[in-house]
Amino acid sequence: MPVTQCHRCRCFYVSLRVVDEALQKFYDRYWSETRPRPLTDEMARYLVSSAEKRASADHCMRRLTALVGTWKGTKVLDVGCGFGEKATMMKDLGASVVGLDISADAVKFMTEKLGIESYTAPIEAWPDNSSFFDIVTMFEFIEHPLDPLRSLEAAVNKMRTGGLLAIVTPNGTAGDKETFPVSKDWIGFLMDLEHMQYLHVDTVDYLAHRLHCRVLHFEQFGFRPLDDISQRKREAAFVRPRALRQFIKDIPGVRKAVYALRDLQMKRWAAANPPLDAGIYHLFTILQKTGMR
Repeated sequence: MPVTQCHRCRCFYVSLRVVDEALQKFYDRYWSETRPRPLTDEMARYLVSSAEKRASADHCMRRLTALVGTWKGTKVLDVGCGFGEKATMMKDLGASVVGLDISADAVKFMTEKLGIESYTAPIEAWPDNSSFFDIVTMFEFIEHPLDPLRSLEAAVNKMRTGGLLAIVTPNGTAGDKETFPVSKDWIGFLMDLEHMQYLHVDTVDYLAHRLHCRVLHFEQFGFRPLDDISQRKREAAFVRPRALRQFIKDIPGVRKAVYALRDLQMKRWAAANPPLDAGIYHLFTILQKTGMR
């Protein structure tokens, strides 16, 4: 996809634009085809039962908790909530969470399986003007909409004065040749073709001024170097057709064993690799509404 850079805010964006209808059609089947997830009772039980452990291990959740202090009674709007990976963590911590997503499948799962109030709507079209939230979260969201500034302005309008806007997104700064001369082939521009833009560190200052907020927290974090990712080959023994893998996982007890094995693999990986904050793949910022808007 052709990527260019804004001369005002230095945000990278895909210059080949798509229409709203095409994007909506894409996200209608996002969790069934693009990023398939089993939106089942068992998945819901896993998300709820593991929420406390996942929250304590989640890099961004720990940072937010340090700023918030206590989540109890905090009103949170999770924009681009997906199937509730983050929403279940915040609910477990004591927050009152409302989810927004344009995927009807994800919202149905959030509402019916997780018991979290959720709505199928982009934030700029959500008609609720009576609620003012303490925190609005955008975890891996702002890289997706066609008009990100409009989404951000709508988010700030739904925040109380002093409220927080938490944004986690792929870090376009890593693809800036002026900052990183060797970054012309940054993997972030190649991995997820549905991303419409990539925020730059300078974009954060631009947005804070434009949205009448102040930057309360900013960092770049990420993964270990991904230079060798294209050379890695999956062992043939682990290659299975998707339908067969799904059938095996649906056998009672198998999915729980798979998750336990995955946790063990992650612990081993963490022990053998640099800490999460050693990289720059992601940009994480928390903006605070000043009350001037």
